[in-house]
Amino acid sequence: EDQDSFQAIAPDAEAEDVEEALQNAESEELAVSASELAVLERYLAEAVREDIFIPGLRDACNTNMSSFEHMLLALRRHHPDKDLSTLTLLAIFDTEDPSIINAIPRDTYLGRVNDRKRALDLPLTPITPKPSKSELAELRAAEDATRSAEAERLQALESRTFKEQNRLSSIRTLQKYQAEREANDGKVLTFQLHAGCPVAFPKQNWYLYLFRHLTAHNPGTTRQGPTPLSRKSVYFPSLTAC
Repeated sequence: EDQDSFQAIAPDAEAEDVEEALQNAESEELAVSASELAVLERYLAEAVREDIFIPGLRDACNTNMSSFEHMLLALRRHHPDKDLSTLTLLAIFDTEDPSIINAIPRDTYLGRVNDRKRALDLPLTPITPKPSKSELAELRAAEDATRSAEAERLQALESRTFKEQNRLSSIRTLQKYQAEREANDGKVLTFQLHAGCPVAFPKQNWYLYLFRHLTAHNPGTTRQGPTPLSRKSVYFPSLTAC
Protein backbone atom coordinates (compact mmCIF):
# COMPACT_ATOMS: atom_id res chain seq x y z
CA GLU A 1 0.00 0.00 0.00
CA ASP A 2 3.07 2.21 0.30
CA GLN A 3 6.82 1.86 -0.07
CA ASP A 4 7.13 -0.59 2.83
CA SER A 5 4.71 -2.97 1.11
CA PHE A 6 6.67 -3.03 -2.13
CA GLN A 7 9.99 -3.38 -0.34
CA ALA A 8 8.55 -6.18 1.76
CA ILE A 9 7.41 -7.95 -1.39
CA ALA A 10 10.64 -7.33 -3.28
CA PRO A 11 13.49 -6.26 -1.00
CA ASP A 12 16.01 -6.78 -3.79
CA ALA A 13 14.21 -4.46 -6.20
CA GLU A 14 16.04 -1.41 -7.49
CA ALA A 15 15.07 1.77 -5.62
CA GLU A 16 14.03 3.57 -8.77
CA ASP A 17 11.78 0.64 -9.75
CA VAL A 18 10.05 0.78 -6.38
CA GLU A 19 9.55 4.52 -6.64
CA GLU A 20 8.17 4.21 -10.17
CA ALA A 21 5.80 1.45 -9.11
CA LEU A 22 4.59 3.56 -6.22
CA GLN A 23 4.09 6.60 -8.39
CA ASN A 24 2.27 4.63 -11.07
CA ALA A 25 0.26 2.18 -9.01
CA GLU A 26 -0.23 3.18 -5.39
CA SER A 27 -0.70 6.95 -5.42
CA GLU A 28 -4.28 8.16 -5.29
CA GLU A 29 -3.15 11.35 -7.00
CA LEU A 30 -1.36 9.56 -9.85
CA ALA A 31 -3.55 6.58 -10.60
CA VAL A 32 -2.47 4.24 -13.36
CA SER A 33 -4.29 3.18 -16.46
CA ALA A 34 -5.75 -0.31 -16.63
CA SER A 35 -2.93 -1.55 -18.85
CA GLU A 36 -0.27 -0.24 -16.45
CA LEU A 37 -1.97 -2.00 -13.56
CA ALA A 38 -1.99 -5.23 -15.57
CA VAL A 39 1.75 -4.86 -16.13
CA LEU A 40 2.28 -4.43 -12.40
CA GLU A 41 0.18 -7.49 -11.64
CA ARG A 42 2.19 -9.54 -14.13
CA TYR A 43 5.39 -8.25 -12.51
CA LEU A 44 4.17 -9.43 -9.12
CA ALA A 45 3.32 -12.83 -10.57
CA GLU A 46 6.41 -13.38 -12.69
CA ALA A 47 9.38 -11.23 -11.84
CA VAL A 48 9.30 -11.13 -8.05
CA ARG A 49 10.94 -14.17 -6.53
CA GLU A 50 8.44 -16.31 -4.69
CA ASP A 51 10.91 -17.00 -1.88
CA ILE A 52 11.12 -13.32 -0.89
CA PHE A 53 7.40 -12.89 -0.33
CA ILE A 54 6.20 -12.39 3.23
CA PRO A 55 3.24 -14.79 3.49
CA GLY A 56 -0.05 -13.24 2.48
CA LEU A 57 1.34 -9.83 1.59
CA ARG A 58 1.03 -10.20 -2.17
CA ASP A 59 -2.60 -11.27 -1.90
CA ALA A 60 -3.34 -8.40 0.47
CA CYS A 61 -1.91 -5.88 -1.99
CA ASN A 62 -3.38 -7.41 -5.13
CA THR A 63 -7.07 -8.13 -4.45
CA ASN A 64 -9.99 -7.69 -6.82
CA MET A 65 -11.27 -4.86 -4.61
CA SER A 66 -8.01 -2.90 -4.74
CA SER A 67 -7.74 -3.52 -8.47
CA PHE A 68 -11.24 -2.12 -9.02
CA GLU A 69 -10.51 0.97 -6.91
CA HIS A 70 -7.31 1.73 -8.82
CA MET A 71 -9.08 1.15 -12.12
CA LEU A 72 -11.79 3.69 -11.24
CA LEU A 73 -9.19 6.25 -10.16
CA ALA A 74 -7.36 5.81 -13.44
CA LEU A 75 -10.51 6.03 -15.55
CA ARG A 76 -11.70 9.17 -13.80
CA ARG A 77 -8.34 10.77 -14.44
CA HIS A 78 -7.85 9.69 -18.06
CA HIS A 79 -11.51 9.73 -19.19
CA PRO A 80 -13.16 12.60 -17.29
CA ASP A 81 -15.82 12.91 -19.99
CA LYS A 82 -17.12 9.36 -19.48
CA ASP A 83 -20.15 8.54 -17.33
CA LEU A 84 -18.93 5.89 -14.88
CA SER A 85 -22.07 5.78 -12.78
CA THR A 86 -22.89 2.24 -13.93
CA LEU A 87 -19.33 0.97 -13.57
CA THR A 88 -19.78 -0.25 -10.02
CA LEU A 89 -19.23 -3.52 -8.21
CA LEU A 90 -22.90 -3.68 -7.33
CA ALA A 91 -23.95 -3.28 -10.96
CA ILE A 92 -21.46 -5.87 -12.21
CA PHE A 93 -21.50 -8.50 -9.44
CA ASP A 94 -24.74 -7.71 -7.55
CA THR A 95 -22.71 -7.24 -4.37
CA GLU A 96 -20.13 -4.97 -2.77
CA ASP A 97 -19.05 -7.48 -0.13
CA PRO A 98 -15.21 -7.56 -0.21
CA SER A 99 -15.08 -11.21 0.85
CA ILE A 100 -17.26 -12.19 -2.11
CA ILE A 101 -15.57 -9.89 -4.63
CA ASN A 102 -12.07 -11.00 -3.66
CA ALA A 103 -13.06 -14.67 -3.84
CA ILE A 104 -14.02 -14.40 -7.53
CA PRO A 105 -11.35 -16.05 -9.75
CA ARG A 106 -9.21 -13.37 -11.36
CA ASP A 107 -10.04 -14.28 -14.95
CA THR A 108 -13.77 -14.33 -14.16
CA TYR A 109 -13.54 -11.00 -12.35
CA LEU A 110 -11.65 -9.32 -15.20
CA GLY A 111 -13.96 -10.83 -17.81
CA ARG A 112 -17.09 -9.39 -16.21
CA VAL A 113 -15.47 -6.01 -15.60
CA ASN A 114 -14.32 -5.92 -19.23
CA ASP A 115 -17.85 -6.75 -20.41
CA ARG A 116 -19.13 -3.65 -18.64
CA LYS A 117 -16.21 -1.51 -19.84
CA ARG A 118 -16.80 -2.69 -23.39
CA ALA A 119 -20.43 -1.59 -23.17
CA LEU A 120 -19.23 1.83 -21.99
CA ASP A 121 -16.59 2.08 -24.73
CA LEU A 122 -13.73 2.10 -22.23
CA PRO A 123 -10.27 0.53 -22.65
CA LEU A 124 -10.21 -3.11 -21.57
CA THR A 125 -7.91 -4.62 -18.99
CA PRO A 126 -5.60 -7.24 -20.55
CA ILE A 127 -6.07 -10.72 -19.12
CA THR A 128 -2.66 -12.35 -18.82
CA PRO A 129 -2.36 -15.93 -17.53
CA LYS A 130 -0.22 -16.43 -14.46
CA PRO A 131 2.85 -18.61 -14.96
CA SER A 132 2.87 -22.06 -13.39
CA LYS A 133 5.12 -22.99 -10.47
CA SER A 134 7.49 -24.74 -12.84
CA GLU A 135 7.62 -21.67 -15.08
CA LEU A 136 8.31 -19.48 -12.05
CA ALA A 137 11.10 -21.84 -10.99
CA GLU A 138 12.63 -21.58 -14.46
CA LEU A 139 12.40 -17.78 -14.34
CA ARG A 140 14.08 -17.68 -10.94
CA ALA A 141 16.83 -20.04 -12.05
CA ALA A 142 17.45 -17.96 -15.16
CA GLU A 143 17.56 -14.76 -13.10
CA ASP A 144 20.04 -16.30 -10.67
CA ALA A 145 22.25 -17.54 -13.50
CA THR A 146 22.21 -14.16 -15.23
CA ARG A 147 22.96 -12.36 -11.98
CA SER A 148 25.84 -14.73 -11.13
CA ALA A 149 27.35 -14.35 -14.59
CA GLU A 150 27.16 -10.58 -14.28
CA ALA A 151 28.85 -10.70 -10.89
CA GLU A 152 31.68 -12.86 -12.22
CA ARG A 153 32.18 -10.50 -15.15
CA LEU A 154 32.31 -7.47 -12.87
CA GLN A 155 34.60 -9.26 -10.43
CA ALA A 156 37.06 -10.05 -13.22
CA LEU A 157 37.47 -6.41 -14.26
CA GLU A 158 40.84 -4.90 -13.41
CA SER A 159 39.14 -1.65 -12.48
CA ARG A 160 35.50 -0.82 -11.98
CA THR A 161 33.51 2.37 -12.27
CA PHE A 162 31.43 3.52 -9.31
CA LYS A 163 28.30 2.20 -11.02
CA GLU A 164 29.90 -1.19 -11.71
CA GLN A 165 31.19 -1.50 -8.14
CA ASN A 166 27.79 -0.54 -6.77
CA ARG A 167 26.13 -3.15 -8.96
CA LEU A 168 28.59 -5.84 -7.88
CA SER A 169 28.05 -5.00 -4.22
CA SER A 170 24.28 -5.14 -4.75
CA ILE A 171 24.49 -8.59 -6.33
CA ARG A 172 26.79 -9.94 -3.61
CA THR A 173 24.48 -8.55 -0.90
CA LEU A 174 21.48 -10.23 -2.52
CA GLN A 175 23.31 -13.53 -2.93
CA LYS A 176 24.35 -13.42 0.74
CA TYR A 177 20.76 -12.72 1.77
CA GLN A 178 19.47 -15.60 -0.37
CA ALA A 179 22.02 -17.97 1.18
CA GLU A 180 20.99 -16.89 4.69
CA ARG A 181 17.33 -17.44 3.85
CA GLU A 182 18.07 -20.86 2.41
CA ALA A 183 19.88 -21.74 5.63
CA ASN A 184 16.78 -20.55 7.52
CA ASP A 185 14.53 -23.05 5.71
CA GLY A 186 13.51 -20.39 3.20
CA LYS A 187 11.91 -18.18 5.84
CA VAL A 188 12.31 -14.40 5.91
CA LEU A 189 15.00 -13.30 8.37
CA THR A 190 13.33 -11.10 10.98
CA PHE A 191 13.94 -9.41 14.32
CA GLN A 192 11.90 -7.56 16.96
CA LEU A 193 12.74 -4.13 18.40
CA HIS A 194 11.85 -5.28 21.92
CA ALA A 195 10.18 -8.20 23.65
CA GLY A 196 6.69 -6.68 23.58
CA CYS A 197 6.82 -5.45 19.98
CA PRO A 198 4.12 -7.14 17.86
CA VAL A 199 6.04 -6.66 14.61
CA ALA A 200 8.74 -8.92 13.20
CA PHE A 201 10.87 -6.71 10.97
CA PRO A 202 12.69 -8.19 7.97
CA LYS A 203 16.44 -7.89 8.53
CA GLN A 204 16.87 -6.71 4.96
CA ASN A 205 15.89 -3.06 4.42
CA TRP A 206 14.46 -2.81 7.94
CA TYR A 207 15.20 0.91 8.01
CA LEU A 208 12.43 1.51 5.44
CA TYR A 209 9.81 0.66 8.04
CA LEU A 210 11.39 1.89 11.27
CA PHE A 211 10.41 5.58 11.05
CA ARG A 212 6.76 4.78 10.39
CA HIS A 213 6.68 2.14 13.10
CA LEU A 214 8.19 4.41 15.75
CA THR A 215 6.28 7.57 14.84
CA ALA A 216 3.04 6.40 13.15
CA HIS A 217 3.83 8.96 10.43
CA ASN A 218 4.99 8.85 6.84
CA PRO A 219 8.38 10.50 6.27
CA GLY A 220 8.18 14.08 5.10
CA THR A 221 9.31 15.51 1.79
CA THR A 222 10.98 18.76 0.79
CA ARG A 223 7.50 20.22 0.29
CA GLN A 224 5.66 18.69 3.23
CA GLY A 225 6.54 17.46 6.69
CA PRO A 226 5.67 14.03 8.12
CA THR A 227 2.00 13.08 7.86
CA PRO A 228 0.01 10.60 9.99
CA LEU A 229 -0.40 7.11 8.63
CA SER A 230 -3.82 6.52 7.12
CA ARG A 231 -3.68 2.75 6.54
CA LYS A 232 -2.65 -0.17 8.69
CA SER A 233 -0.06 -2.64 7.47
CA VAL A 234 1.93 -5.56 8.82
CA TYR A 235 4.45 -3.05 10.19
CA PHE A 236 1.94 -0.58 11.70
CA PRO A 237 -0.98 -2.76 12.81
CA SER A 238 -2.48 -0.20 15.19
CA LEU A 239 -1.60 3.15 13.53
CA THR A 240 -0.02 4.22 16.83
CA ALA A 241 3.64 4.85 17.56
CA CYS A 242 5.52 1.95 19.09
